[in-house]
Amino acid sequence: MRAVARYVFSTEDRNVSVDTVLDVVKAWIASKGELSEPDVDGTRRIGYGDGRIARLVVEEGASISGRFATWSLEEPTTDGQFRTRIGVAGSAGEVIVSVLLEAGSALNVLAPVHFDVHCPRVVRDVLALSGEWRVGGTSVVPYPLDFRGRSRGEALSALIQEIKRTLPLIVVSEHEGLILHPGLTEDLAKDLMGLSLVAQADREASLQVTRTLGREWCCFNGAIRVYWPRSYAPENPFAHPLWTATRLLWGGVTTEEASKRFRHRCRRELMARSCFGIKPSPVFERIRNEEHKEAIEAKRKAAKDRSDWEQIADEYCRENEKLLSRIEELEERCKRLETDNENLRLRLDHATRKPTSPEAEPQPEEEAQPETVAEAVERSRERFAELLVFGDDVSRGLETIQPDAGPPDKVEHYLQVLARLAAARRQGALGTTQLKWLEGQGVVSSAESETVRNSKKEQRKRTWHDGRGQREFDHHLKPADATSPDRCVRIYFHWDEESRRVIVGWVGGHP
Repeated sequence: MRAVARYVFSTEDRNVSVDTVLDVVKAWIASKGELSEPDVDGTRRIGYGDGRIARLVVEEGASISGRFATWSLEEPTTDGQFRTRIGVAGSAGEVIVSVLLEAGSALNVLAPVHFDVHCPRVVRDVLALSGEWRVGGTSVVPYPLDFRGRSRGEALSALIQEIKRTLPLIVVSEHEGLILHPGLTEDLAKDLMGLSLVAQADREASLQVTRTLGREWCCFNGAIRVYWPRSYAPENPFAHPLWTATRLLWGGVTTEEASKRFRHRCRRELMARSCFGIKPSPVFERIRNEEHKEAIEAKRKAAKDRSDWEQIADEYCRENEKLLSRIEELEERCKRLETDNENLRLRLDHATRKPTSPEAEPQPEEEAQPETVAEAVERSRERFAELLVFGDDVSRGLETIQPDAGPPDKVEHYLQVLARLAAARRQGALGTTQLKWLEGQGVVSSAESETVRNSKKEQRKRTWHDGRGQREFDHHLKPADATSPDRCVRIYFHWDEESRRVIVGWVGGHP
């Protein structure tokens, strides 16, 4: 089996005892099904309601410095096995909880293993106990943090910069008071409990982060960003991935589909990273070794004759066999880690490639999102100078809408699609109408109605500068529709056969 997720958290809160946590774990085990009596080797079986049989092995130990209990629950799945290893220890006034999740195929069966791992309920139940649980220097918060207003934006900036923070921070920003999908922050907090902090920020708090940290660290207008602990790439903001709402919804997916897809990605990536980033607690092995040494020492002190010493010798032999077994287990684990390391290298190589299909997961943005529509236009003007021409009336159009209408990143994406249209037209025929081609790119576009085209008054409203003179524009994109007039964005364009470029005549409100 290979490790798929690891949790290690602890508390020194006096309201939480080892016995309290043990009760939670035992209740979780009991909820699984009917528990059998122990076999000769101590293994117990749990009969599930669907007919499956799970195996449970329990170990307990104590020494002068503390005590511990571990559970290893191995469950059959549709196409393999799933193991949950739980450890609870108490030492020096601290309670430590360790949970390791492992998955694998059936013995000697070469076939794909499909699993979508979620945070175990036992982890959520333990973290729900009163008391402050910590992962390293970071408090585990079992609910989404809420940042509203400028002062809370300062607090969010401080949390992003906190050098002692040991967990990722996922910030979900609002756009016009809404996030990507209702309940997303609560779902993320539940999915990633013990592995990440989750926060929701309103517009003012998000903008304060930009003012405090700089636009490279921004996250606003419905975007979602993962801020890794500052010890990881502290000077490189682009190592902390950002997804705009436009990027997450690209391809015409619903907000619910986009939310589920993003949650799945976070679970998969953070759980995989936890296997390497979170170290096992040494407390369990220390207490186990101390217990053994104390038992041997007690027997040595009580030894009186030859038979007593022979018993001690036999004990050493048994311990030696255990150590040899442990060495074999560690060697096997090293082999698995080598395989996992190679798999991660291949996954990293795959992840750095551009997606090749609409079903591919949206990749993070490669630069900071634009704060205003004017900035989106200017960046597109510079980036696509060989493919797009912006007429003189574009600047006048920008004055008819709110600076953050669109939102700006969506306007930038639509302009990028127009640049792709120009590149495609240069290659030859599109194989379909221009509007159908744009629809296939996931943008909303249309031509003016017959009524508008037959009205000289309406056509005058749609006559703008094309870089050389005045021209009537018919086709337009609709980044934002069905909203207030100063947030309703239209991008009017025309393919110019002579210059072999797309002319953008208007970026602004509805004429």
